[in-house]
Amino acid sequence: MGLIYSHDLYLPPRNIARALTALATHAPARGDRPLLDLTLPGGERLALPFTSRWEADPVDASASDRFELDTSILFDATHDEPLRAYAAESGLELTTAARTSPTGADHHAFGYVELELAEHGLSL
Repeated sequence: MGLIYSHDLYLPPRNIARALTALATHAPARGDRPLLDLTLPGGERLALPFTSRWEADPVDASASDRFELDTSILFDATHDEPLRAYAAESGLELTTAARTSPTGADHHAFGYVELELAEHGLSL
C-alpha cells in the first residue's frame, strides 16, 4: 500500500518549461530508453526523462490545454531513516535504481508521480 498525495501548482505558462526541466533533474536516468519529446503550448520543445500515459511516444500539446506526464522522483536516502525503513519494509534495495548526485549522495526512486498540466495549472 502506498500513499497518494495531490498538489496543484499554478504557474504562468512561460514558467512551465523551466519547472519541467527542473523536475527532470530529479528523475531517474532513462538508460537506453528514449527521452519523451514534448511540444508545449506556444511551440517550445523539450526532451524529458518522462513518459506520457506510460508511453514514450512524442507528445504534441501545442494545440491542447491539457496533457499528462509520468515519472519518478529520486530522493536522497543517505541520512533519511524513515525512507530507509520504508525501503526495507517494502523489500527495496537502496542500491538499485540509484543515481549519484553532484554532491556524491545516492538518490533512489520510490513510486511514481503523475503530472497533469492544464490551462489552470500543474497538478502533481
